[in-house]
Amino acid sequence: MREKDSGSGRSPTLNRKVVASAANRGADHTDIPKSAKSKLYEVCASRHWKPPSFDCCIVRGPIHCRKFGYKVSVAVEGKEAVIVECFGELRPAKKAAAEQAAEGVLWYLKHLGYAT
Repeated sequence: MREKDSGSGRSPTLNRKVVASAANRGADHTDIPKSAKSKLYEVCASRHWKPPSFDCCIVRGPIHCRKFGYKVSVAVEGKEAVIVECFGELRPAKKAAAEQAAEGVLWYLKHLGYAT
């Protein structure tokens, strides 16, 4: 499809939009990055542990600019039963605060050899 020449002396151009679809990405969706929360749920499910617990434990600031802090707990069942807890930094969005705390737990589980 060509646009009409507006008389500016420039050659007409084609307008193309690339639409990302499941067919373009492939069927396995491996190029879509997963959130730390979903990775943590997968690790717990693959190890047959209880799902992680996400608790909003800190709320600070005035109502128009709140900051939230989350605590994530995972019961690691193995030779020794251990509970891994991580407190995330204060963030302006609850989702970001929970995600950051989940990243901390994943980091620790990787160093213990439970996550890849």
